[in-house]
Amino acid sequence: MSLHVNSTAHVLLVLAYKIKLVEVPETVFRVTQTLEQNATEVVHRWQHVAPELPEEIFIRTTMEVVNGTVSSQKTVRATFLALFLVDASTLLSILNRRLPELSLITFLNRFQESIWRKMIELETPAAIAFNPYGGMMAKISPTATPFPYRAGNLCKIQYVTDWGEDRLTKRSYVEGKRYGEKYFAGNFERLVEIKTRVDSGNFFRNEIVFL
Repeated sequence: MSLHVNSTAHVLLVLAYKIKLVEVPETVFRVTQTLEQNATEVVHRWQHVAPELPEEIFIRTTMEVVNGTVSSQKTVRATFLALFLVDASTLLSILNRRLPELSLITFLNRFQESIWRKMIELETPAAIAFNPYGGMMAKISPTATPFPYRAGNLCKIQYVTDWGEDRLTKRSYVEGKRYGEKYFAGNFERLVEIKTRVDSGNFFRNEIVFL
């Protein structure tokens, strides 16, 4: 079942649904690599390849701080999780051609290395997840849904950490606009208009809601 909700903080009521089961091939694989195993180069290559892979192949990556091989030393581990709807031989053929860096490394990206160092320096747990775009995401118009980042965007980056306090506060329109235009781009004002019209009492609210 596919449910289209713009944010996990929004409420969706499902009154009825049907489930159609279909047979699919084996669909998942997971590969992990640490900084010492050249994760930086693999992630750099992944961000250019993953959005251009066939629609039947989806590979996301997450980065998290873990214990290194040396006692008391931290490192960053990149995990590549793939969902695919092709047979294994086809998958291997495509990845060996398009993303051989999962086993063969070619170059270095200094910017990503600085991110890894900052993650290790943080005193609180931290993780980063990359979801590739492309495929069906690129076929949807930027104005068709509230989320505008479609064709031309490589991936979504999710930053995860814990600051140990509740920062939810009432936001004004001006405050909400600062991040609202960054997140929703040209759809922001249209969403504010809809929000004002259908929820003037601000029943549905959280940090990503405008009023």
